[in-house]
Amino acid sequence: MNFYRQLIILFMVSSCAPFITYASEKRQPDFDINGYAMLDYDQFDPAFLEDSYNESDEAELRRLRIATKYKFSKNWESKIQLSYDDKKFDFKDVYLKYSGWNLATVTVGQQKEPFGLEKLISSRNLLMIERSLSTEAFSPGRTPGISFSGDTQNWDWKLGYYIEDNEANAITGRASWSPLKKEDTLLHLGFAFSKRNSNSTEYRINEKLEIHTSDSLLEGDTIIADSKSLTGFETLFMKNSFLLMTEWQRSEVVDIASQKFTYDGGYLQLGYLFGGTSRKYKNGVLKGLDESNQNGNWEVALRASELRLLEESKSAQTLSFGINYYWNKDIKFMFNYIKASHYEDDFEQDSGKAISLRAQYSF
Repeated sequence: MNFYRQLIILFMVSSCAPFITYASEKRQPDFDINGYAMLDYDQFDPAFLEDSYNESDEAELRRLRIATKYKFSKNWESKIQLSYDDKKFDFKDVYLKYSGWNLATVTVGQQKEPFGLEKLISSRNLLMIERSLSTEAFSPGRTPGISFSGDTQNWDWKLGYYIEDNEANAITGRASWSPLKKEDTLLHLGFAFSKRNSNSTEYRINEKLEIHTSDSLLEGDTIIADSKSLTGFETLFMKNSFLLMTEWQRSEVVDIASQKFTYDGGYLQLGYLFGGTSRKYKNGVLKGLDESNQNGNWEVALRASELRLLEESKSAQTLSFGINYYWNKDIKFMFNYIKASHYEDDFEQDSGKAISLRAQYSF
C-alpha cells in the first residue's frame, strides 16, 4: 500500500478520537502500547537460491512492530501499528472499531482481510517461523476497507469490502463453526472466500520455499488480471496440549483475454505443547499460550505443505519440523528444519534442506 495513503488513513483515524471521546456517554479511556521484535538466522542449501552452488547463511531483523490501542469508551476503540519489515517501515493495522451495534461489530480502516486461518494468526503466535506456501501465495493480508463481524457461542463470521491502491476492490468473507467446544477440546471448521476486481493489474505467483532470506523459486507466468476469486477451507482440532490444523485454498485468476489460470495448495500441521499448557482460541482465530502457564514450555511442530500452479505445470512441496521454547511470556526461541522441493512438468528441478532460527521478544 502507498505510504502516503497510509498516512491519510492514520490521520483520519486519529482525528476521530477527540470527537468520539466527547460524544460517548460513558468515558472509559484506556491506552495500551505493545510490540515485538524477531531476530532470525537462516542456513540453506544452494537449492534455495536461483544462481548459486554454495551453501548460504543470512541473519536479519525479520520483524519489528509497535502498536498502540486506545479504547475511547465502552464501544469505541482504535489501533495503529507501525512495522519494520523487509528493510522498510510500513503501517499495518490502522483502524477504528465500533462494537455498540447488536447486529455486528464495525471496523473501518486498514485491517486484515478475513481469509485463511494461518494468515489471521499473529506472526508472534505461529507454530513455525514462516507461514506455509499456500498461505503466503493466496491470503490477501491487510487492505483498507470496512468490515462487519459477529459471533455466537459456536459461530464466528466476518464480511468486508476492501479497496486496493490501484482502485481494485474486493469482497472477502469468512465463517467458522465450532461444533465441539469444551474446556479441553475444540473442533473448528471454517470457510472463506474473496471475489476481487483486479482492474487490469499484473498478477504472478512468485514464492520462496518457506525461508525468508532465500530466493523466490516457484515462479508463474505474469498475467494482466481482470478478476480473481479465492476459496479456502480450514480445520482446527485441539485436545489439551495437542493441535492439528489444516487448510486447502484455491485461486482462479481470469486475465483480460478471458483466459483462466488456476492455483491451489494447502498444508497439514501438527503441534504438541509439553508442560500441561495449551493454546488460546478466540473468535475463530488461534492465539498464543495460556498466560497462566507460559514459563519454560517446550513445543514441537510438524508441517507438510504444497502449492501447485496448474496451467504452468509447476509445484513445490515442503516438510518442516520445529521446536519452540517459551522462556517466559515475553521471550520465545524457535528452531525449524525444512526440506523442500520444486517441480516443473512433474519432474523435480531441485531439492534441498535448510535450518532457520528465531529469537523473539514481546512487550
